[in-house]
Amino acid sequence: DVKVGSSYYKSFYASFPFSFVSTGMKAFYVKKVDKAKRVAVYEEVNGSVPMSTPVFIQCSSTLASSNKLEILTTSVNPVSGNLLKCVYFCNPDAGPVHTNVLVNNTKTMRVLGVTSDGSLGMVTSSEPYIASNTAYLVVDSDTPAELKLLTQSEYENYKVFTFTAKSYTRVYGEENPELEFTAREAGYSGKPTITCEATAKSPVG
Repeated sequence: DVKVGSSYYKSFYASFPFSFVSTGMKAFYVKKVDKAKRVAVYEEVNGSVPMSTPVFIQCSSTLASSNKLEILTTSVNPVSGNLLKCVYFCNPDAGPVHTNVLVNNTKTMRVLGVTSDGSLGMVTSSEPYIASNTAYLVVDSDTPAELKLLTQSEYENYKVFTFTAKSYTRVYGEENPELEFTAREAGYSGKPTITCEATAKSPVG
């Protein structure tokens, strides 16, 4: 489903427990959402994946032959604190049999994807339905459209800085003043780039 850097990821849900046959494969679940920092914290599933557990999988390549699962015949302990939900069927054209369509709500649903800065994340989907056998995240309606996925250790060291451009007034026909900003937090490096669409000859207002 998703490629970030040299790694491949697949959102997945199965009604059976499974383990990985191919090397280089891992399963993860989401355990926390921080709306203020715009992140979701994920954790690796230790051992086998329990039945009916929505996860996203780190794959070894795009080849199916290199991403094999083993279906288990005995159940394993469920994952505690998994915030991911799932949909099993999604076929709006199948008729009344085996049809379980889950309509995508862009305000409260996030799916596995790539954020605007190229990171792995849970993002808003424009698709009308959540795809079958897919894990998705239910969020509050005021949650940002993108949530960057971080490990617990990354989350603990993750900082968000807020910069606010200062407001200015000037006489029509004059050039813009030097645009400055204020920072809510200290400890950042670099300087934001501030631009203004108005020029000396822009219409009044």
